[in-house]
Amino acid sequence: MGGGTMTGTLIRVGLGEIQVHKEPTQLTCVSVGACIAFAALDPTSGVGAMAHFTFPRAQAQEPIEKPGHYIDVGIPALVRAMEDAGAERGRILVAYAGGAILLNFGATEHQIGARNVAEVETAVATTNLAVCARDVGGSCGRTVTLCTGSGEVLVRTVTAGDIKLCCLRAEE
Repeated sequence: MGGGTMTGTLIRVGLGEIQVHKEPTQLTCVSVGACIAFAALDPTSGVGAMAHFTFPRAQAQEPIEKPGHYIDVGIPALVRAMEDAGAERGRILVAYAGGAILLNFGATEHQIGARNVAEVETAVATTNLAVCARDVGGSCGRTVTLCTGSGEVLVRTVTAGDIKLCCLRAEE
């Protein structure tokens, strides 16, 4: 990390949470294994959001108390919350990380990390969100931070340390 671009209050985004903030904030998801840390920013309004998704799809028969647990309902809920805070859907830029395979149970359909990655791909396509970067798969956990002020998305792993995944502010 260079130049002190990480500014604002540090807020930890827990499992199944969606956090939306307009003021400069550092939103961080820790211990992201098979889960997906999903960062979004409208660079014009400054509205940023992060979710810590746990599962690919909600079960239709269950009432959904925390849409942030499920990618299929969580991404549309995150976009709506950003719009309520002043973002415009067409300007929202996203990046995400996670979907690691920490325990190998054999067939891909049993691997929650791979299923989560596939569901995010589907959800961002159906919501027409612009994906700037992704860091998915592998076998190690991550800590993912979005600095809404600078737009930087950082990924930390034990093996590689801190890596700037992308900047969600349009480069001039």
